[in-house]
Amino acid sequence: MPAQFDPPSGTRDFLAEEFERREGAFAVIREVFARFGFEPLQTPAFERLDVLLGKYGDEGDKLIFKILRRGEHEASGEADLALRYDMTVPLARVAAAYGSQLPTPYKRFAMGPVWRADRPGKGRFREFTQCDLDTLGSASPLADAEIICAVHDAMAGLGLDGFGFQLNSRRVLTGLLEAFGVPASLGPAALITLDKLDKQPPQAVIAELADRGLDEATAAELVDVVGAPDAASRVADALKGSDQGVAGLDEVSRVLDLAGPLLPAERIEFSPRLVRGLSYYTGTIWEVTAPGVPGSLAGGGRYDHLIEQLGGPDVPATGGSLGIER
Repeated sequence: MPAQFDPPSGTRDFLAEEFERREGAFAVIREVFARFGFEPLQTPAFERLDVLLGKYGDEGDKLIFKILRRGEHEASGEADLALRYDMTVPLARVAAAYGSQLPTPYKRFAMGPVWRADRPGKGRFREFTQCDLDTLGSASPLADAEIICAVHDAMAGLGLDGFGFQLNSRRVLTGLLEAFGVPASLGPAALITLDKLDKQPPQAVIAELADRGLDEATAAELVDVVGAPDAASRVADALKGSDQGVAGLDEVSRVLDLAGPLLPAERIEFSPRLVRGLSYYTGTIWEVTAPGVPGSLAGGGRYDHLIEQLGGPDVPATGGSLGIER
């Protein structure tokens, strides 16, 4: 087939049979989210670029699909635009704009395409569908546990099996950096590197931490603790002198206590090596993985200050996203 007939790299066409199968999956997810009390919200496919920048970390900002202006629009003075990177930042913008009109807590779901200026590869696309659900206005761990249970039920409703939830907290990670004397200026880069432990051998992660400016002995000790088979107990020991770290462990424990009895025991656990790269996370974070499946099937966490960053009130928030293709 001539190349001009192929869809752009990292995108796909869906003929009738696959389209109907996907629509059936979306219907299952929509029914589960609605059963948990979440209501729908639709936002534009593109946003102002300044709304998106700075919310995803340095690595994420590089993957934002910018919209180029040409002709008469180039000198119009209109704000630069970009395709949405996820559903969370557009939700935060809506909350900042319409906060007084929304109920408290505000539980919403959204389903639609998002875009990443990524290098396409096996199982990775530049355009893919996210099924997102969030609760704004509740700082309770009940809200985090409810999100996790809703995602679990949606995945089970799709007939998926063998998947599991890994939980951590950004406070645990902050406490670890403090405990090992990692300078604050190196913190974000160190976390991005630690996030690669599931994809790269420990020695490669240690080398990258050293390249980023961390003392090699400290890097080796940090990787050894986080990557150990008994990492949960070793991390807890390391955090005994950190208020942030202890608060993070308590946060994870409370969510596990609430969600754990509602899920099969083997499907949820504390994973101190889990980082999640998006910079807007502030507390509990989680991912769903399955043996033999690269990357995560779903993920989310608490982002208590994102709405304030966009000029709205300081509203606690938590959410998660299930990717259909990614």
